[in-house]
Amino acid sequence: MSTDTSTPFSFFPSGPARTSNYSLWSVLTLSGDKMNVFWEIWLSILIWMLISYTFVHLMAGVLSLIMLRRHSWMPFLTMPFLVMFLVGPVTLGAITSATIALTYTTASSVIACWLCAVYGVTQTIAVLLVSFSHLLATL
Repeated sequence: MSTDTSTPFSFFPSGPARTSNYSLWSVLTLSGDKMNVFWEIWLSILIWMLISYTFVHLMAGVLSLIMLRRHSWMPFLTMPFLVMFLVGPVTLGAITSATIALTYTTASSVIACWLCAVYGVTQTIAVLLVSFSHLLATL
């Protein structure tokens, strides 16, 4: 008869609760501490993707408003830009940010705030490259 003394797998850590110095302001100003918790990494990358993605799509929306100012259907033609600046980060950004955060968390690695900004902006650039190259239409 063998006795198994190993502890069962749990999503919740055992032991004392961890206090965090995480704040969104420190992520936005790139002055925060290094992070190793999934939710902190995920939210940091997602925030930076949201900022860069929103900037790009709002600029495209403003450009389309200016170029189509005399067109009768102008409000309807600019709506996709205004809708996409929310849909993209919420769907694609959340999934890819979670994948990157899970990779760092699983490897027990720490990540700096500036690297979260690089990952967020890189995700936006990747979406723009795929959009402009029309690779999606061939899949």
